[in-house]
Amino acid sequence: MHSKPTVGQKLPESWEEKVTNFHQFVSRRKEELAIQADCVFNMDEVPMSFDAPHSRTVDTTGAESVPVSTTGHEKTGFTVVLACSESRKKLKPMVIFERKTMPKENVPNGVVVHCHSKGWMDRDGMAVWGEKVWHPRPMSFFDRTSLLVFDSFSVRIDENVRNTFKTEHKRTTAVIPGGLTKKLQP
Repeated sequence: MHSKPTVGQKLPESWEEKVTNFHQFVSRRKEELAIQADCVFNMDEVPMSFDAPHSRTVDTTGAESVPVSTTGHEKTGFTVVLACSESRKKLKPMVIFERKTMPKENVPNGVVVHCHSKGWMDRDGMAVWGEKVWHPRPMSFFDRTSLLVFDSFSVRIDENVRNTFKTEHKRTTAVIPGGLTKKLQP
């Protein structure tokens, strides 16, 4: 059996203290603004592939080659943007395809589609996510202040993006410190 090795992200120094400080910050913001659990959301992107060949193969010892069948799309990717609340409510997923034009295929109800030349989240993608996923969420109807937690990806910490969400979408943010995403995101 052969497997592809993986390398994990190294945690920053004094990460335990930073995790505790972040939890305290979020708790204080929730208390100061009287934000309930159904209005605290965590958002992140997940890179996906249309074809994910197995990372392990089985053959007799000494075999010169082990053929693996694929669809030829193992390098073609897309991004899925997911968000869930502290009370376990999920927002609509957003799929960002690596292309310039919208696909002609029917998209399932409740899925937001966006296109980007590299399949990534950018300022336009954040605007689409805010307009089509964040703004129409169930609790926004009652105009309640919300807390949106996300990692320190440059698009989300962009001042223009944060100000747009603060004024147009009535929310406050909490940015996860760099290197601690795996410890602080569900």
